[in-house]
Amino acid sequence: MSNNKRPAWVWVIFIWFTLAGLLAIYKFYTVASGLAVMLEGVERPTGAFYYIKAFGFQFLAMAAAILLFMRNHASKWLFAIFLAGAAASILYTLIFGSIPSQNITLVIVIIFGTFLIYSLITWYAFRLTKSGYYIDKNT
Repeated sequence: MSNNKRPAWVWVIFIWFTLAGLLAIYKFYTVASGLAVMLEGVERPTGAFYYIKAFGFQFLAMAAAILLFMRNHASKWLFAIFLAGAAASILYTLIFGSIPSQNITLVIVIIFGTFLIYSLITWYAFRLTKSGYYIDKNT
């Protein structure tokens, strides 16, 4: 890209993951403090590992979006790691997770829709290499 304008999708991805990250931090606080209202059949998560994993995934997505906005090629690899982690999490949830039976269809549709969106974002981050979007020389 010869100009300094960022594509609209870069802005959308950056704003989405930044706002989602800030909202997730608040949600982690409400769940951890007991202020969150849990849906029927959903248990409050326990243990530090849950919160470290959940915050880690959110932080990874935010870092990838910020690096994408800054035109750093490392963003595409962070999105790829995020996508792989999401795939592992989905498989674990579907095999071992306890999805409430009254919501199973909706939850599965949301899971696969979200995975599709993450896949498209990762593909887009890699596609930007061909368009010359990234400014660093380590591509």
